Amino acid sequence: MGGRRYLLADETARRDSRLATPDRVDRATKEAVAAAVSTTNSCPYCVEVHTTTLHALGDPTSAAAIAAGRPDAIADPDLRAVVAWARATRHPDAPILRQRPFPGEHAPELIGVALAYHYINRMVNIFAAASPFPVATPRLKPLMKRIAAPGFRRLLARGVHPGASLDLLPPAPVPDDLAWARGDPIIAGAYGRAAAAFDAVGREALPEPVRNLVTARLTAWRGEEPGLSRGWADYAIQALPAPQRPQGRLALLAVLASYQVDADVLDDARTCPGPAGDETLVATAAWASFAAARRIGSWLHTAPAATPAAKR
Repeated sequence: MGGRRYLLADETARRDSRLATPDRVDRATKEAVAAAVSTTNSCPYCVEVHTTTLHALGDPTSAAAIAAGRPDAIADPDLRAVVAWARATRHPDAPILRQRPFPGEHAPELIGVALAYHYINRMVNIFAAASPFPVATPRLKPLMKRIAAPGFRRLLARGVHPGASLDLLPPAPVPDDLAWARGDPIIAGAYGRAAAAFDAVGREALPEPVRNLVTARLTAWRGEEPGLSRGWADYAIQALPAPQRPQGRLALLAVLASYQVDADVLDDARTCPGPAGDETLVATAAWASFAAARRIGSWLHTAPAATPAAKR
């Protein structure tokens, strides 16, 4: 099945959004966006990783403010505004999305980072541990982050080359719903390739009725939370043939409530007909998660604020 393809698509979109044209948007701002988006998706693992990275980049105060859900405590007004924008990306009617707090030339990088983490948060919630510091108690986690910061700084100091991952996948045009990426050739190349790879994986891994159900649900979705119960998903999958329902449940939860996926959901999805094994589970979650990110991107391509470009 295209197992290698979806892993390369993840690497291509996520890596090049973070690394492209660093002279425009600095790495600390991108890490702040990744952390802020992760708070909206209830992904504690990603929040801890990216606030620790922001700490390692020299801004522990902003890192702590984002982790605590208090962006108002960020001292830099430009960063505070970008974090507020990132936190609003799940809400298409938020005024800040209609007038972005950064110039148009920054949009491909910042939207690219935001969408990469709307995707990766879902995958991490489904398949990863709850924390990169699993043995640390809540009281010990600040200490663990300080201990980890030098290691993060060493990783950040490694030489990187924007666009180096593009050759991992064949060229593909940028779909219209990803038009925001066209302002940067590296990010456009990354997202065009990733979209084509995820589309191919979806066709291989998910039956057409499951894809259609997820697509219909996403078309009507406006960023709202479905609630604590999984009853909405159990109701929605009744429209599917019985053998496809467990896979449909996993895909719908990946889109709208990835934090609700547990071992029972995954075990049930393994019973579906077709290629068996964890690769199918990962492919199902990956296609659905990227579809959710694309839907969010459809409401982020708006006019920038009519203010001078922030100094970075």
